Amino acid sequence: MTDIIKLLWDAVLIIVIFLSLLYAALYIFQEAMLFHPQPLTPVTLDWTRKNFPNAEVKLSANDGTILHGWVYIPSGPGPYPLLLFFGGNADEMSSYLYMHKEFSGWAMGAINYRGYGLSQGQPTQQTLLADALDIYDELAQRSRIDSSRIVAFGRSLGTGIAVYLAAKRSLQGIILVSPYDSIRALAQKFNPYAPIGLLLKHPFDSLTLAPKINIPMLALVGAKDTLISPRHSKHLVNAWGGSTTLHIISGANHNTIIHDIKSGESIKIIKQFLRSIEN
Repeated sequence: MTDIIKLLWDAVLIIVIFLSLLYAALYIFQEAMLFHPQPLTPVTLDWTRKNFPNAEVKLSANDGTILHGWVYIPSGPGPYPLLLFFGGNADEMSSYLYMHKEFSGWAMGAINYRGYGLSQGQPTQQTLLADALDIYDELAQRSRIDSSRIVAFGRSLGTGIAVYLAAKRSLQGIILVSPYDSIRALAQKFNPYAPIGLLLKHPFDSLTLAPKINIPMLALVGAKDTLISPRHSKHLVNAWGGSTTLHIISGANHNTIIHDIKSGESIKIIKQFLRSIEN
């Protein structure tokens, strides 16, 4: 009996050590799992500078960190409405400028997160949320941008940043591609037995903010998205305080949905939404 008890205690000890190491790894390496900074290659930089002259900007965050990106403004005096983009966790933001022809008459802001492209610093929830406010405040005061007609456009990770911006600043509307209720909920889904609430440093809790935001929202969701399932997107949509439009894209998964957004049928849905909030 004594030997059996000893074996049981040894087994429990092994399990405790294993779980402790696993949870420590989740805590230490969560930034590497959540943020995947992308470089801005010389070829892409040269192409973007050539095709979007005068759009390149460097903005200083409140802590002095330099953020690099692009603010495309159509020719003419303006002021123009602004689409302010917040990308996914592996997006380099110059790629969003390809859509400028689809949004004739709109300015476009696409600033890389810290550590992405040519932006300085390291990404965290705290810094990315603060940077979104700084970017908004900087662009809203520009004379050729109509500060009363700013629409946030977030994809995946960026949906949480766009939702936070909507809770803190005045927006005309918000477009969310693959939105989530919270990173905490997503992490718990993939690690059902881990104490995610204690381990996670970057919860990006959009669900808590949603009921107090009363601007129109368009959500575009991939029917085959297994990373941010439609169920998590619908949680956010159902909690939203303003009017909502949910568009499910059949056949799209988490990675292919952006191709449909940039060149497929969904661009028509986005244009219709933008027209509806202008009226």
